[in-house]
Amino acid sequence: MAQDFQLSTLPMYSSFNSGELSPLLWNRVKYDRYAPGAMLLQNFIVTKHGPIFRRPGTLFVDYANRVELIDFDLDKKRFKKFTFNRTQVFMLEFGEGYIRFFSYDSVGNPIKVLSEGVEYKITTPYKASDLTDLRFTQSLDTIYITHSLYKPRILLRKAAANWEFSDYVHKDGPYETENLDESKTLQVSATTGTATLTSNFDIFTSEMIGRHVRITISKKPGWGKITAVAGLRSATIAIQSTINGTTATVNWFLGAWYGTEGDSTESHYPAAVAFHMERLYFCGGLFTPQTIWGSRPGDFSVFSPTDEDDLVTDDMGVAFNLATDELNSIVWIKSTDSLYIGTIGPEFKLNTDNADTITPANFLFARISNYGSSRIEPQFIGNSIIFSQNSLRTLRELTYKFSEDKYQAADISLLGEHLTAVGLSSFNYQQEPHSIIWSTQRVIENNNEGEIERNGGLLLGLTYDKEQNVIAWHRHLLGGNDVEVEYVESIFNDSIQQDQIWLIVRRKINDEYVRTIEVMDKDFRVDTPLKDIYFVDCGVKYNAYSFDPEAEEYGIAVSELSGLTWLKNETVQVTVDGARHPDVTVSNEGTVTLNFPGKYITIGLQMISKYESLYIDPEAGGSTAAQGHVQNISEVLVRFYRTMGGKIGPTCDKLVPIEYRTPQDAMGEAIPLFTGEKRMPVDSNYATSAQVCITQEEPLPMMILAILPRIKVAR
Repeated sequence: MAQDFQLSTLPMYSSFNSGELSPLLWNRVKYDRYAPGAMLLQNFIVTKHGPIFRRPGTLFVDYANRVELIDFDLDKKRFKKFTFNRTQVFMLEFGEGYIRFFSYDSVGNPIKVLSEGVEYKITTPYKASDLTDLRFTQSLDTIYITHSLYKPRILLRKAAANWEFSDYVHKDGPYETENLDESKTLQVSATTGTATLTSNFDIFTSEMIGRHVRITISKKPGWGKITAVAGLRSATIAIQSTINGTTATVNWFLGAWYGTEGDSTESHYPAAVAFHMERLYFCGGLFTPQTIWGSRPGDFSVFSPTDEDDLVTDDMGVAFNLATDELNSIVWIKSTDSLYIGTIGPEFKLNTDNADTITPANFLFARISNYGSSRIEPQFIGNSIIFSQNSLRTLRELTYKFSEDKYQAADISLLGEHLTAVGLSSFNYQQEPHSIIWSTQRVIENNNEGEIERNGGLLLGLTYDKEQNVIAWHRHLLGGNDVEVEYVESIFNDSIQQDQIWLIVRRKINDEYVRTIEVMDKDFRVDTPLKDIYFVDCGVKYNAYSFDPEAEEYGIAVSELSGLTWLKNETVQVTVDGARHPDVTVSNEGTVTLNFPGKYITIGLQMISKYESLYIDPEAGGSTAAQGHVQNISEVLVRFYRTMGGKIGPTCDKLVPIEYRTPQDAMGEAIPLFTGEKRMPVDSNYATSAQVCITQEEPLPMMILAILPRIKVAR
């Protein structure tokens, strides 16, 4: 019997803010997030408004510093941003034993910080394998750094090319719990200066050098540091605060932080750090996994547990232990309205029971979720904390839900769980302009019949705006060969008035594996002129007007560019004054020669953007569905905004170019960007499902506002 084809009402897909959906959702046509979703969103960014636009390209900044003695794959790096004010910002590159510094020039171009013409770099004790577990907090021009294998450090900015990296100097603690064994005594030979410290039991080891000791005699405490160890019962102490006598006493504390750095069997150091309510808090560690110490209010180096009369007052240092039925190490702490604590088991908050200020006698721990946290540093979005679960596959938003009077840690990776399934290695929040959580996938090596295959390494974006109910994942594959993004961080660039994304990228260029530092260019906005387009990766922008007006090069069109040594022997895409230029190959010396000169030139590796719809269904979200019925798309109407180039088809391997040039367009000049509708015939076969695919392979902009397929369905 002949099938009765009925012309359906043109379905209109005017929002894409469900993003790329998990394959487990590809057939849930009645789900309200189905219609705004996609099967593939590659190198497209989802806006909170609904449209999608092409991701800006990345600019090459520098090679990541290479440590020749380390295997390339193990020579990992990480970023840490430093913001003093809107214009004084720095991106810090941490690597094996060093920190390098990057910033912006007067017009917002990323630059490497130099000192007397050479790169400025300082040394650190951290190995590449330690970098993931570094934790930071900042106060004005000082960053406090912790790692469970190392003493806490501070990094102090004195000038752009003058930073001081030193031990964090702490006084009078923090301490382990007070001695409660009345058979164990300590005794000093003098009350000030350098003295001999003796005990009546075996206690001293060489790893205790630098450890604090607090001794109280007749309710008068004093303290010092162990500087040498003579034997199990004898050590030398440098007294920092007068000890009230030389008699043996059972009233003593030993410092909580000490040991051989880098040795997991001897390193007694805190794992995380944060400021909260005028105190500096440290917590965690290999031997104190559930302990939290807080400095005295306003004095971030002093941890005195009692005053000079041995009284515990509200302004003394604090020390707490999480009371749990399991031993769950603390991996992060964050401060908002309370101090939030992430462990490998539950999540907690430290607050007070009846006052505004945490004191030694007034504190309250509350378990607020039970998911368990990974070691990736959490991020803030408004009053919420975004953290990754222990598995590294799930992102959660920890927030207080007033309607239920309890905390909630919602899974915000559910819709894109196929993208996070390999696990995440880093993530960071870009507030402006689109509220995106950027993350990087872990890389997993698989031995497939003797050949090593690497999976992961994509850059992922999650456009997230809870108020607008937007949760939209999108994937980003950087241009080039064997590309893996290893780390992502954002920092505000005042010149472009948005948070800029910095990336550490492992890629193959000129048949050699390298690590590059790249930044994502500014968005191509409503008011961005055509000459400012930039849609290539690991490339460069030439602007003839970026020079000093007195310089000979100022305002001069050029047809040859040099210095592109990182792209030597690579085929690159080029635009000149907003117009597409034929691809060229960079010479072995790093130069390119163009067919015609220009004042605004972009050169870089090709990136390919793809949108592939879910199965088109006129009844999506309704009570019926077209799935399973024979159907066909004859044409597609697409509404573009400020777009040029691209192809369209029923699948991504069956595409036709979108035509823009008209007889009125002057030859040899860039075609004006197109805003409006393009009606394209589609060579689609009759099948039980139908899709639309749109790609952009040219170094040109594309924004899709809506898609209206003309579809026939057999009923």
